[in-house]
Amino acid sequence: MGALLVRNGAVLLGKRAPTRQLAPDVWDVFGGHVEPGETAEAALARELREELGIYAKQVNLLEVLDDPQLPDGAFPLFVVDEWVGVPFNNSPEEHTEIRWFSLDQIERLPLAHPAYVSLIARVWGNKQVG
Repeated sequence: MGALLVRNGAVLLGKRAPTRQLAPDVWDVFGGHVEPGETAEAALARELREELGIYAKQVNLLEVLDDPQLPDGAFPLFVVDEWVGVPFNNSPEEHTEIRWFSLDQIERLPLAHPAYVSLIARVWGNKQVG
């Protein structure tokens, strides 16, 4: 599962380390795997604390993406627009950097999933992209 962290017309993405097995050296949302006995929402809250040092106030499911690289083929994507704390790269072994991007900038990035651009545009109410 993953989260689109949105604030002031920008989304926070992390550049995946080139050593990562899945989607190396591309920009991605933050998130991870659901542990046994954990809901997707609880896993997302845990991952955001571990990776960014923040506490999500609320998470809203945006869409479940198809992702054949994942064991169950499904990737729930949530929107998070309120949190406690200041995001920082708390997992440099996973992400070499984190950065806020506008939609125009995101359209030009190498992304972990091709649907990210249209989903981010939808979050901001934009009908057309690229």
